[in-house]
Amino acid sequence: MIPLIGILLCIYLVFKGFEIFQIAYVVKDAPRMSIILGVIAIIASIGIAAVFAFMFLMSDPSVRSLVQ
Repeated sequence: MIPLIGILLCIYLVFKGFEIFQIAYVVKDAPRMSIILGVIAIIASIGIAAVFAFMFLMSDPSVRSLVQ
């Protein structure tokens, strides 16, 4: 149950990264730097979420036995 909640939180983190990008993208006459920071937020959120999802999945003993 705990890994499932962790995975859902990772998905939420990715959605928040896209939300940051959308906020920067829809602003009229936005500076170029805000869009670049939005793209960095997307990339960082996906990377961090992937690391945490892997950690949550590897914490479950049943998954660890499949990998070994």
